[in-house]
Amino acid sequence: MKILLLQDLSGKGKKGEIVDVNDGYAKNFLIPKKIGVEATKQILSELEQKNKKEARLKEEERQAAIEFTKKLNGFAIDIPVKTNQEKLHGSVTTIDISKALSDAGFQIDKRSIQLKAPIKNLGPHTVDIRTYANMNAVITVNVISE
Repeated sequence: MKILLLQDLSGKGKKGEIVDVNDGYAKNFLIPKKIGVEATKQILSELEQKNKKEARLKEEERQAAIEFTKKLNGFAIDIPVKTNQEKLHGSVTTIDISKALSDAGFQIDKRSIQLKAPIKNLGPHTVDIRTYANMNAVITVNVISE
């Protein structure tokens, strides 16, 4: 009997998969405990529609991320910092870059900004920003004296 799993089942499959099990196992255990339902034509068509909708939404999200990455790529921001004879008081961190990008109209989470170490000197620096899975934008951060 073919069963659509409603929960993960060790040794058989994961939630949302169609598995083939013995009739007794399905009727006496899986269906009564609501671990799975019989995979009828109606349920299979509903599952196919759901998968198509999820794939379409994921593709729309990916296209939006591509557009956002193109818009952000090559962008330059200036971050003024206090200095003492060409030496910074503190450093420029991902929080500072995130705030500067927010002021410029880009809502970027500080965890998406890829800095190997905080910026501790004046001048331009290139910074990678993760915008989506396997997509990065490169911006220029100009650290200037206040």
